[in-house]
Amino acid sequence: ELKERSLAVNYEVNVLTGRVHYLLRPYGVSELEEVLRANPSDYSLVADKYDIIILSKLQEDAFVKLSEIAREVGKSKSLIKYHYDVHVRSRLIKGYEVITPRADPVSSVRALIKVSFKEEGHIINYLKSLKGKPFVLDVGKEIDSNSAFTIIEVGLSDLRNAISVVTGGFSEECWVSLLLGREHRKSLPLNLFYEGGWLYPKDIYTSKLNELTEGYK
Repeated sequence: ELKERSLAVNYEVNVLTGRVHYLLRPYGVSELEEVLRANPSDYSLVADKYDIIILSKLQEDAFVKLSEIAREVGKSKSLIKYHYDVHVRSRLIKGYEVITPRADPVSSVRALIKVSFKEEGHIINYLKSLKGKPFVLDVGKEIDSNSAFTIIEVGLSDLRNAISVVTGGFSEECWVSLLLGREHRKSLPLNLFYEGGWLYPKDIYTSKLNELTEGYK
């Protein structure tokens, strides 16, 4: 539709996989380099269904009472409290963050920026430079690659300057994609957790993706 109305000259559909997300605030600058060089296997955690249920309920309501969770799953409060104290609070939860709009929702836009680097040290310096930038929402590093993804939210009038700040002086290559539409946040899919691991319905997701992109081929 954008192309037919001469608002876009070209388009492509990108599916982002194989990246690890980092919240910049919980990590100090001294820890950041070690965190970025770790592999996903280094973050392997053991959890059971009660841990996942607790996490899911906390995502829905951070103030939910353990007694309410115990009542919903039909278990004792002492059992749920044990899982929360020993597993969830001590091993699974890094912290909490209150997410608020970075700009006026009516006149703001979100953009996904990918930047690539020739050396690992450059990407570390780049991510360090993003600390304290109020318009940065999320940062991801592509696995086994010196590429990073950054999501920003700014007013339309500040978009060009924000992109320049994020990409200037570090990257050897970059591209920018505007994120249209609303963001939807979902809690952990309890129905996909099975025997200590996650089921990935690849065929269902692939079929749905093909259906959504059929008109763009």
